[in-house]
Amino acid sequence: MSRESHVKVNSNFKNWLWRSLTIFVLLGIVAGLWIATKRIDYTWRWNRVPQYFAYHSEDVKKINFDGHVTKIDKKGDLTTVTVKNDIGGETSSFIIDTKTANVSVDEYLMEGDTVGSTREWKAGPLAHGLWVTLWISAVASVIGLVIGVITGLCRVSQNLTLRQLSITYIEIIRGTPLLVQLFIFYFFLGTVLNIGRLPSGIFALGIFAGAYVAEIIRAGIQSISKGQMEAARSLGMNVPQSMVYI
Repeated sequence: MSRESHVKVNSNFKNWLWRSLTIFVLLGIVAGLWIATKRIDYTWRWNRVPQYFAYHSEDVKKINFDGHVTKIDKKGDLTTVTVKNDIGGETSSFIIDTKTANVSVDEYLMEGDTVGSTREWKAGPLAHGLWVTLWISAVASVIGLVIGVITGLCRVSQNLTLRQLSITYIEIIRGTPLLVQLFIFYFFLGTVLNIGRLPSGIFALGIFAGAYVAEIIRAGIQSISKGQMEAARSLGMNVPQSMVYI
């Protein structure tokens, strides 16, 4: 066996050894968590977890008058129950699930009696929270991108005032924790300007992201060599054209 083949075999053996060790450590962590959950004096009700993602919502149909059931029309999974008001004579129809219908024709119903119910799938709190998180992130990202581009251009501007203001904004935002900024926006600015918690959170995240986007824009512009910008200016391009094409 040549020296190169021997080195390759040793390298492959070491790689498999480290991979085996990684798998062993992960299995050990999983086993430790399993043992820890078994030792906790708690009944884990995993069957209740799915309802936090999606659940069947039941809408109970009740009448608000006294009357008689005049007609029951069953069509597949849905049933239409028609009830006639004994006082006014007008009729009201209720669409319910066929399985939940608990009335019959000519049955007398009093105000508050249940005709049936309908069930439909609704998003649980975790699914709703995921959607709100994604929506807030998307809107805050757009706001942060706009603020970041403007601030990044001001950061490399020849105007001293714009440059100093952008530096101040970037240093303050990047130098303070996001949690503190959220508190300031919600408890101070939100209270003074009467802004809700959702807009306050979106603006806080957008302004926070804008500071980091500004530094990315600034670094990208300054990474371009001066020779390329000078070449663009020598071709008759102004500053905006140089920024776009170079």
